[in-house]
Amino acid sequence: MLDEHISHDNFGIMPYINVYDLKIPTYSIFMVLALIAAFICYKLTAEKIDRGKNSFRSLIIIYALLGGAIGAKLPILIYNYKILFSYPENINLLISGKTIVGGLIGGFLAVFLVKRRFKIELKTGNDIAAPAAFGMAIGRLGCFFGGCCYGIESPQFLGVDFGDGIYRYPTQIYELIFDLGLFVLFLYLKRTKELRPGVLFKYLLNAYFIFRFLIEFVRDTETILGISYYQILCSLCLIFINRKHILAVFNKKQVNA
Repeated sequence: MLDEHISHDNFGIMPYINVYDLKIPTYSIFMVLALIAAFICYKLTAEKIDRGKNSFRSLIIIYALLGGAIGAKLPILIYNYKILFSYPENINLLISGKTIVGGLIGGFLAVFLVKRRFKIELKTGNDIAAPAAFGMAIGRLGCFFGGCCYGIESPQFLGVDFGDGIYRYPTQIYELIFDLGLFVLFLYLKRTKELRPGVLFKYLLNAYFIFRFLIEFVRDTETILGISYYQILCSLCLIFINRKHILAVFNKKQVNA
């Protein structure tokens, strides 16, 4: 089952924040904070380039955000369309559900296509990777407080009770720590190493999809023959991202055969 990210009154650490008579989903608040934090981080860490190239970079970032937003939301809308049609008046159902895997795929494909369309050779991945990882980490706080993306049942000393008396692995916190680790690593590499243009974003995609594939084994998601939908998506994405290296290895083996 794909993540619903829908806040429930009696489930989650703190699913809502009450402001007078208004109940605001904590998940949505942290999603906004994640975008703001990622933008600030980008402005503080992005490499300074000339005005002409900066216009191309702005175009790439706009498409990355649009593609990421569509990719993060579209799988949830498709998978949960019956729920959405059953409760069309519930705005929370429309705005609360997103998936990081879909967001990364959508953002990557949008940038891939816009570069091809406008023949843009500028690489922006080294500037985007650290802010993206930081935003993802903050977003996972929304999942933790909102009570989604949790793990399977766990021993009490390893788990968190999200409101139903069952202790589960807090996989949101595991991912938060992982994302923060990537954020620190990317900042370090960017400041201390000579990097190929755009390579850090490829590192981000590879690292996250591998991590997500592994953590799915302890996440409470629907599986097919022991494999979740997300693990299938992550595997396909890893193959696509590394397709040139895979083909090079295959061709080398063919030559040496």
